[in-house]
Amino acid sequence: MDLVLGSRFAAVFFVGGILPNPLDIRFQRVSGLSATIETTTVGEGGQNLYTHRLPRRVGYNNLVLERGFVIGSPLNIEFNIAMSLF
Repeated sequence: MDLVLGSRFAAVFFVGGILPNPLDIRFQRVSGLSATIETTTVGEGGQNLYTHRLPRRVGYNNLVLERGFVIGSPLNIEFNIAMSLF
């Protein structure tokens, strides 16, 4: 399997607002992209029929990037040249 074709997700770093950055990395699997919002329930003053849920805090899971492959790395370019001449 071609390593680049098997990598479906990219991590793009905006350094100085320039895109694409030579430090872009591709990954085969990404997990942990989620957020949870904690809420507080507040009863409405005067009328006890209604309650409101107000946001308190946003929590994020750990982002897991698996099987990374650097695109445009000088080491990768030299490796590909060496392997093509072998």
